[in-house]
Amino acid sequence: MFHFGMSIARNVHFKGLSQFMEGRSRNSAISRWVEQLRALPFLPPTLINKVDALKALPVRHNHPTYSICKAFLEYFKTQWMPMEMRYKWNKWMVLTDRTTNMAESWHRALTDSIRCQHPSYYVLIQKLMDEEEACNNFLYNRVKNGQPTRPLRKRDAERRDAVAKAMIEFEAKISHRSPTPNQIAHYLEEMSLFISAKRN
Repeated sequence: MFHFGMSIARNVHFKGLSQFMEGRSRNSAISRWVEQLRALPFLPPTLINKVDALKALPVRHNHPTYSICKAFLEYFKTQWMPMEMRYKWNKWMVLTDRTTNMAESWHRALTDSIRCQHPSYYVLIQKLMDEEEACNNFLYNRVKNGQPTRPLRKRDAERRDAVAKAMIEFEAKISHRSPTPNQIAHYLEEMSLFISAKRN
């Protein structure tokens, strides 16, 4: 999800939309449009096709940013909307820690410990064996002492809980009645606060 948000932010900047997201040139229609696209991972897959932000641009044909918005939407649809990609980024009702974040963290730590781009097989296997032993010892000690295997930072736990609460509340709202496009847009705009808009 972090990389999804970062990629969106980079392309907003690269395409020239960032100036319309904040400051004196801020355009609320463009800002809300990007926020809705950025928050799609928190929407049920069955509702994605109801999102107006995927169907229409936030500005009229004669607006100076029309071609920029059109290019951004084409990028978004090409990069993120194929079914094989939706499966990777959609996090609807994923209420626990996301494995990809932990795997990326572990991979970075392993890469840092090896300290070279292309290690020999011997070095790689030795490092993996050392990592397995350290991991087993760590897990054994945590489980033996009744501690969680990896505690989240307080702010990350609060964010996870807020995301879970918002998704559960939205699911309750839509369980008996299909949401309108406006309700979906409002939900996505609220959920966009949970996705980083950082480019780096």
